[in-house]
Amino acid sequence: MTKKILFYALGLNLISSFLGALVYKYLCDANIIFCGDIVNANHLKIFFPTVISGSIFIVIAYFSSKWTKLPILFFLIPVILATIFNISGEESPNINTIIVALVVGILPVLIAISGAWLIEKAR
Repeated sequence: MTKKILFYALGLNLISSFLGALVYKYLCDANIIFCGDIVNANHLKIFFPTVISGSIFIVIAYFSSKWTKLPILFFLIPVILATIFNISGEESPNINTIIVALVVGILPVLIAISGAWLIEKAR
């Protein structure tokens, strides 16, 4: 794995996190999931913590996979950390928590690392 895959993943994380925030905003505005009691809240504020945490998870996964020479860790670590990060704090996760964790945390990171891997392999 080269450093290019890290930069591809970070760039794709920015894009996929924004798309995840838009999907989250849509789900909140359509009352598909319960997003809290705050009236006229800006649901796109979830974008910034998602980008920051996803970037940190990707960097940790990149360096740990380089250190151990196990490329599979580049895929496993961000997904596991995103799952723990987004579902922790809930005593019993309900369907809303799982949907939010999937849309906002897990899928953007998974799309970013998979896309970066595919771009790197195509070159």
